[in-house]
Amino acid sequence: MRRLQKILTALAVLSVCGIVFFAIKQCRTDATVVSKTETKHSNATLVALKEIRQWEFLTIQDEEIIDTTRSRLFGDDTLIRIYYGTMHIGIDMGKLNEQSVKTDKEKQKITVVLPNIELLDERFIDEALTKSFYESGEWTKDDYKQMLARAKSKMKKRCLTEKNITLAQENARRSIAQILMAMGYKQVEVTTPNFDFADGKKKR
Repeated sequence: MRRLQKILTALAVLSVCGIVFFAIKQCRTDATVVSKTETKHSNATLVALKEIRQWEFLTIQDEEIIDTTRSRLFGDDTLIRIYYGTMHIGIDMGKLNEQSVKTDKEKQKITVVLPNIELLDERFIDEALTKSFYESGEWTKDDYKQMLARAKSKMKKRCLTEKNITLAQENARRSIAQILMAMGYKQVEVTTPNFDFADGKKKR
């Protein structure tokens, strides 16, 4: 609900900026005024978009079974645990900068380069739901911590795939474009960085 309110607020601010922006077009005097107007409008748009902060575009639920065995003189200790996680994938709009938003008043065009798609919260495993499927022997807090880290790694590998990142990017471009078109822009271009799935980082 709070994210929806932020989006609606941003849309309202952008709409006001759009009215002022296109009204100024009618009383333009020279190229210098146009340049200053476009810069001010780009900055106002940037501020409004940054106010949205984290915007989720894809939610993925996953569960992983993690096991470990410790050999002892008289038999083995075994621990098998089930982990449940919900991964929220989206964009931190607060990472937009002055180079992210460009406007062209003459063409009624706006170009926005979005920040990279990312995992919005690293604490995506619900430890309250974690349970031991099988447990024999004694295990320390460090043992449980290591298993939790393994579960997180497996979930990331399973869920942060090219298919899912691409889907989140498509959702992001469409949603941002709808906001900008609603304020009156005739041409809207929204792009996202390329993603290197080998190391989970955006390409330069």
